[in-house]
Amino acid sequence: MNPNNPIYFESPVSNEIEGFMVYKGVRNKDGKIRWQDPKPMEKWLVPVDLELLDFYPEEFESTVAQGMPFRNYKTTTKALIDSFYYSLDNQSEALTDSFFNHSCSDCGIKPASIKVLKSKQFNNTLISTREFVSLLKVIFKTCDQRY
Repeated sequence: MNPNNPIYFESPVSNEIEGFMVYKGVRNKDGKIRWQDPKPMEKWLVPVDLELLDFYPEEFESTVAQGMPFRNYKTTTKALIDSFYYSLDNQSEALTDSFFNHSCSDCGIKPASIKVLKSKQFNNTLISTREFVSLLKVIFKTCDQRY
């Protein structure tokens, strides 16, 4: 094997295994491999389809569900939830308070900003990862659009 061009191997893992290590294989004179220098595996962010991720403030979807039925809707749909959320930029505080029992403007993050993040241009990027959504939940709690 050429030490300047070593073999590189990747293997996807669907479930993280606690304590899983990667070893360096060194051949001895008999041709057997001795495994040494254990190191923790590198963790990579895995992009997910943006439609499968929850970009809403905490409990937003359940709050919409509690307000059902609404007009011709008996249950919530993804389109209805999106419509409610994105319309919050344009609605009066009184209207949002009457439906949601609080103003979503209190969270400080503009729904239009979230709509941009969910656009197709961000598919297969760091934004389309579960880790980003976890970070977004923390950002919502800061109530600060700058983040």
